[in-house]
Amino acid sequence: RLHVGTLPIGAGLTAEMLQQFLNAMMISKGLSDTRIKGDPVINCNIPNAKFGFIEIRTVHEATKALELHGIELGENKLRVQRPHDYQPVPMDMLKRHAVLMGHPAPPEDAGVAQPTLDAAISAIPGANAVPTKADIESGVPDDL
Repeated sequence: RLHVGTLPIGAGLTAEMLQQFLNAMMISKGLSDTRIKGDPVINCNIPNAKFGFIEIRTVHEATKALELHGIELGENKLRVQRPHDYQPVPMDMLKRHAVLMGHPAPPEDAGVAQPTLDAAISAIPGANAVPTKADIESGVPDDL
C-alpha cells in the first residue's frame, strides 16, 4: 500500500482513472515485474480529493513504484510514498508468500531493509512473554 498525494483537485479524477494512469506509468517505466501477468496496481482508493492509496501486487513492485514520486498528472506533481503506518515485511515471510501465491521470489535487493521474521516478532513488546497461571485465569496479560 502506498500513499499518493497532491492529486489534481476539480479534475474529476476517479480511483479507476488514477489506477489506470499509475499502471501505465509503472509498465512504461519498467517498474513492474514482467514475470507476473496483469497490472501491478491492483486497487485504488481516493478517500479525499487531495490524496489516495494504492495497493500493489508485490512488495518489490511497491518499492519500485516509489520511483513515480514527482510524476506529473495534469498540473500536479504526485507525491508517491509509504504511508505513515508502514512496517517492512520480513524477507523470509515475503519469500514464503511468493511461493504460496505462485509468484517469483522477490529479489534480495527489494529496496527495503528486511528483518527476519524472528527479529520482527522479538521487537514486539511482550511477544515472547510466557503467561502465568494467574494470567490465564484472569484473561489477557496486561503487557500484551
